[in-house]
This record gives sequence, structure tokens and C-alpha cells, in this order.
Amino acid sequence: MRWGEIFLLDSLIGNTDRHQNNWAIVWNSVAPHGDPRSLRVVVTSGLGKSTANLAPAFDNGTSLGYEILERKIPQFMSDEKRLAAYVARGTHHMTWKLGDERLNHAELLILFSKEFPEVVSHLRAKLNFHADDLRSITRDLPTLQLSFPLSTQRLEFMIKLIETRKLKLLEALQD
Repeated sequence: MRWGEIFLLDSLIGNTDRHQNNWAIVWNSVAPHGDPRSLRVVVTSGLGKSTANLAPAFDNGTSLGYEILERKIPQFMSDEKRLAAYVARGTHHMTWKLGDERLNHAELLILFSKEFPEVVSHLRAKLNFHADDLRSITRDLPTLQLSFPLSTQRLEFMIKLIETRKLKLLEALQD
């Protein structure tokens, strides 16, 4: 399920850099009787309890239209065809099979959902948000005093990209 959630996040934000070094596993080892010195033993000998989970998605820097210059944003905001073409060009760094070409984000999610149909309804539920929800939780970001401030124009562009991708993904994940 976590693989699908991370693929979905990457598809929503247009992340093109989820290569093999941008995945991690978080180990949670519990030593017998709470003795932290035995953690190594727990992991290697099977004593105690140990769980492994995919780490939260990290290194999402190549996403949300990061490479679009501020002065060009109005062209994307006013031209739906240009925006759609930009979204369609986005590819995930992962491939479906070793040696395959990189896939468009939606194509990768479609293949994943065909292989694991039991997660489709969960992924669709994750897409149950509105652009106004994003505006509500991000509205104060342009007011932060940062070395590289986020403009209101760029924030609206990022929200429009997410909303455009969301609609495409909902269509791709039809049951």
C-alpha cells in the first residue's frame, strides 16, 4: 500500500526524481526486556520484535513546476493546452521493469493498480480533496520571510498543477 501512496504523491506533485537512492526503510526494533544494548542481537538473531516500513517520501525537490521561471507562470496559468502538455511530459524515475523506458506518472500508477487492484479504492480516496483545501492550508506560505520566498503566483500555479494531475489520476484509476 505504501508503494502506491508514494507513487500517488509523486504523480500529484510531478516528482521526477524518485530513484533507488530516494527510497528508505525505517526499522523499529524492540529489544527483549527493553535492553537497548541488545538491539543488534535482536535484528540479527530474531530475538525480540522487529518491523520494517517504507520511510516517508523524501527528496521531492524536482516537483511542483520548480523549473518554470516565475515570469513564465502566467503563460501556463492561462493556456490549458500548454499546462496539459507540461503535465503529460512528466515521467517517474522508476520503471516498471528493469531496462524499460521511464513512464508518465499516470501510466506507472495504472500499471501499479492493475498489478495490485486491492489498493485502487484506497488511492482514489487519497484524491478526495479540493483545491480550496490546498489553498486553506497553504495560504500563509507566501507571507513567510525566507531567503527564497514563495510568491502567491507560484503557489497558485502549484495548486493548479496538483488539481490538473489529480483529475488525470482519478480518470486513470477508474475501477
